[in-house]
Amino acid sequence: VVPAGQTKLDQKTVMRYDFNVPTEEGMRIRAGDAIALAGYYGSFYVEPGTLDVLRMEVVADSLPASLSMREVTDSMDYRRLRIGGGDFLLPSSAEAVMTGTKGDSSRNLIRFSSCREFAGESTLRFDDAPVDASAAPTPKRDVTLPKDLPFDLRLADDIDTASAAVGDMVRAVLSADVKHKGQILLAKGTQVSGRIIRLERNSNFTVLGLMFDQADSASAHADLSLTFDMAAGSGLLSPRVRWGTTSPIRPHEGLVPLPPGHLRFGRGILLFWRT
Repeated sequence: VVPAGQTKLDQKTVMRYDFNVPTEEGMRIRAGDAIALAGYYGSFYVEPGTLDVLRMEVVADSLPASLSMREVTDSMDYRRLRIGGGDFLLPSSAEAVMTGTKGDSSRNLIRFSSCREFAGESTLRFDDAPVDASAAPTPKRDVTLPKDLPFDLRLADDIDTASAAVGDMVRAVLSADVKHKGQILLAKGTQVSGRIIRLERNSNFTVLGLMFDQADSASAHADLSLTFDMAAGSGLLSPRVRWGTTSPIRPHEGLVPLPPGHLRFGRGILLFWRT
């Protein structure tokens, strides 16, 4: 690590330190099916006085030809958060950008938020406390879903492609009962939760990758392993436009092709999956 003197970061005077890591100790990069080690260099920025790290920037160096990548960069911002009775220096956001040799680019933006302190209180008793059976919550039944059942979802919230990031939570509801042999396993309206696991922006299209893994109602819970069929509704990419991804489809990932630029992928869009 080499001190590089004072500089400006977001209108604030900070200290910059540079570093360089050789290939044999470098980062592991995956592009499609290709995996390789690459050295990297970068800088981190420190607030004078507190010595808090405010940002770290990393640039891959001498990328192997097997990756077909022109540039790979990664940056992470930090800030202090009040959690409970203490202040903690934690990551606030991270951005990774991979640019291919043909000019295609993918960008992953992750925001870290909603950190909370969780506390509990317990009481130790040595006598037999009276049991109020009416106060005991009714346990949810765990549902195991057979293979190849229709699992139709309706988005519960908008997804704004300008502000969304990989890792953001996505909510949906079942738009129809999930049945097997005449029995309702999960009822229409059951809440289903998942996350954005891919957001690739290209000049002609945007690829949104979704994965749903939990379903919950007042009486039932199910762990999900879904296979995506299609999306239906307004705002989708025209079938005439060719599109693709920079990395292989992950298990249980649903790929939704969208037009390029700023788009609000609307609440109410139907997503058709199978168990």
